Amino acid sequence: NTSAISYLGFVDTRISYKGWLLTVGGSYNKLTYKRLNNSTSLKKETNAFQPILVPRIGLLKSISNSVSILTSYSKGYSPPTVWDLEITDALINKALQPEVGENIELGIKFKHKEKIKSSITVFQLNTENAIVSKQLQNSNFEFSNAGFTQQIGVEYLIQLNFKFKEWTFWNSLAYTFSEYKFKEYENEGNN
Repeated sequence: NTSAISYLGFVDTRISYKGWLLTVGGSYNKLTYKRLNNSTSLKKETNAFQPILVPRIGLLKSISNSVSILTSYSKGYSPPTVWDLEITDALINKALQPEVGENIELGIKFKHKEKIKSSITVFQLNTENAIVSKQLQNSNFEFSNAGFTQQIGVEYLIQLNFKFKEWTFWNSLAYTFSEYKFKEYENEGNN
C-alpha cells in the first residue's frame, strides 16, 4: 500500500486601476509518499519532496469596452504519481523528482456585445525534469527525469451565453494547438 500526504496552500490578490488589472498569486506545495509493506522483513519507505513556492503574476489592460490585452508568467509543479514512483511492490523510486515548469502567455480578449466573449493566447511552457517511462525486460515500466522540454502553442476560447425565458445558458468552446519538443533528453546516461 502506498499513501500520499499533500499540503497545498494558495493565495491570490487582484488590484485594478484605470483599466489595468494586476493579479499576483502563489501556492505552497508539499508532498510525501509512504510505502507500507505487508512483509515484516521489509522496512517502510518514505519519499518527501522539497516544499516549493510556485508564483504567478498576470497583467491585463482594457483597451476599450470590447478589447483587452493580457500577459502572464507562472511556475508550475507536477510531482510524480504513486504509479510513477513504484519500482517494485516493495520499493519507491527515490531518484524521481517533480517536474517544474515556467509558463509565459500573451493574449487578447474580445467582447462581442454582451453574449459572446472570445480570446486567443500564445504560450511557451518550459519544463525541467520531464518524467518519461522506459519499458523494462519484465514488461514493467520505470520512470525517470529525462531532461528539458519546450512546449509552444496557441489557445482559442469562445464563450456564448443566451437566455430562454427564465433560463440562462453558458457555453464554451476551446481549442489548443501545441508543439512539444525535448531540448535536452537523457536516456541511460546519454544526452
